[in-house]
Amino acid sequence: SVRKALQTGTDIQAIIDTIYNGQGKPLNGPILSQHVSGLPEPTISTNVEQAKAMLDASGWKLPNDTNTNDPSKIVVRKKNGQELAFSLSTNNFSLNSKAAELLAAQWAKLGVKVTLNIQPTKDLTDNIIRPRNFDALLFAQKLGADPDPFPFWHSSQIRNPGLNLSMYANTQADKIISEARAATDKTVRDAKYRDFQNIIQADAPAIFLVQNVFTYAMKSDVKGLSINNLSTSTARFYDLPNWYIDTKRVLK
Repeated sequence: SVRKALQTGTDIQAIIDTIYNGQGKPLNGPILSQHVSGLPEPTISTNVEQAKAMLDASGWKLPNDTNTNDPSKIVVRKKNGQELAFSLSTNNFSLNSKAAELLAAQWAKLGVKVTLNIQPTKDLTDNIIRPRNFDALLFAQKLGADPDPFPFWHSSQIRNPGLNLSMYANTQADKIISEARAATDKTVRDAKYRDFQNIIQADAPAIFLVQNVFTYAMKSDVKGLSINNLSTSTARFYDLPNWYIDTKRVLK
């Protein structure tokens, strides 16, 4: 319930506009809409008041007569005497560290105390990620052309060197991931991935933020260029043999 409240109270559009200068798309789960047919385009549905109500309902209460909209003061929710507080670890890559700072500020308005732990990438990998020594982690996942979520979400990948960093374990999700991996029919596979996406959204093991958007400049006189969804930056050169500038009429 706390994870879902944090998700509901996260202003993803502010992250896209402020941190990514508008060069990003929202995410609703680990499967990208361009990878799977029939998957709805992600939408942003931030609702701070609803997030506060969700935290209230789960027993995390604010002290009486407090105002969490006062930016000069962080009022922390408590439950059974325990503060709703945790650390958020990330690396010192500017996009990640700035996003972490913005998240901490947004969650403070909900009554959540977030301590930032920003480290060099190597230190973060060795001391935080590999031993899973964190409360919450903000980190990027690099997906290939195949949407297979096995490396990031199957329970067998919880421990290092696996990449299931949220340590998410769901037997139904494991079954669907394995079945999708074995399917050769894309229609069947896409249906499995849609089911998996629904499970992840229901369990909320992670808050999905932004899908990077890269803009490539090309001279207007270059023809034959076809760039749609690229799994890697170098993939834009795959159709290079089809590019051309000059044309001429050939009489036969």
